[in-house]
Amino acid sequence: MSTPSEHAQLIEAALFISTSPKSAQTLAKKLNLSASEIQAGINMLRSQLTTRGIRLIQSSAGYELAVAPNLRQQIASISGDLAPTLSQSSLEVLTIIAYEGPCQKAVIDEIRATPSDNSLRALMSRDLIAQKKSHNNDGAMQYELTSFAWRCLGLAGRDALPPKPKTKTKDQHEAK
Repeated sequence: MSTPSEHAQLIEAALFISTSPKSAQTLAKKLNLSASEIQAGINMLRSQLTTRGIRLIQSSAGYELAVAPNLRQQIASISGDLAPTLSQSSLEVLTIIAYEGPCQKAVIDEIRATPSDNSLRALMSRDLIAQKKSHNNDGAMQYELTSFAWRCLGLAGRDALPPKPKTKTKDQHEAK
């Protein structure tokens, strides 16, 4: 019988050789483990990696390994993998999608009070966001951060974001 430690090793090896994020279901199927064995292995692996140079990242696409946030700058200078500079509007859109996503373009435009087409294209071209069909049957497209974006941010996913910034409402702006 295998142990959670052995499951963690197996998951780590599978993610190490993987070229894309893997869902827990995919890992279970490919590694011939139950959902509870995968979850125990993932929990152990995440715990083991907290003091290492890599971290277990979870996004809506699944799990993958990435450089620890505190080492990213040094590693980027070695690998030449420096993140491209983004415009202020692209950073705003990325932030909105990080906190609100997946969300539709109309929501992003409403929050920003300006069209976001150019920023959305720029972020998609850099593989920082992706489109997906809405869960409700209206056929609208939604935007979400990619696992690459979460890695660039040095975060394990939405749960690792700092608390959402307080913003002034439209009524508060008009009251001034």
